[in-house]
Formats: sequence, structure tokens, C-alpha cells
Amino acid sequence: MIALAIVALLFAILFFKTKKFYYIILSAITIIFLFYTQVPITKVNVPANVALRILPMQNSTIFFRTDKPLEVDILLKKEHYTKVLLPNKKIGWIKNEDLR
Repeated sequence: MIALAIVALLFAILFFKTKKFYYIILSAITIIFLFYTQVPITKVNVPANVALRILPMQNSTIFFRTDKPLEVDILLKKEHYTKVLLPNKKIGWIKNEDLR
């Protein structure tokens, strides 16, 4: 992430020094790629009555239970758990077998 930001900044500086148009295009492409990699793009459905845990482990505290089916964003996957972002902006871990 930091390397992409530095490359974009370098292309912007080269554009201002040399006034060559392709440097600003390269800078824009790098910035777009940087934002694209930071946006979660995978959505899955979670059925009702699924437990959200604080940590990705069996003994972790359950802090939220879905009351209806929800569409959530996948942030990260670990062995048996998936980190998700709910529509109400809560983040937690769900067992992989609970995802649809």
C-alpha cells in the first residue's frame, strides 16, 4: 500500500517537473489501483441467527447474532472463519459453514 502511494507520488512529481502527460496518467492509474485494492468487493449472504465472534476461534466471545438474512462484505479469510463487515458497520468473524 505504501509502495503504491510512493510510486503515485513519484509519477506526480515527475509530471510537474517534466510536463509530460503520460506521468499524470501513470499516477492516476496507480491511485485507482490503490483504491481498488482497499475496497472489499466480495459480498455474501448470511442467514438469520448466525453468530459474529470477536476473534476467529471457537472459544471467542459472540458479540452479535443476526436476526434476519443479511448481505455482508468479506474483508479477510482465515482457516475456518471469515471476517465480515455488516451493513450496520459492525465487523466480526463468522464460521465459513455459516456463509451462503
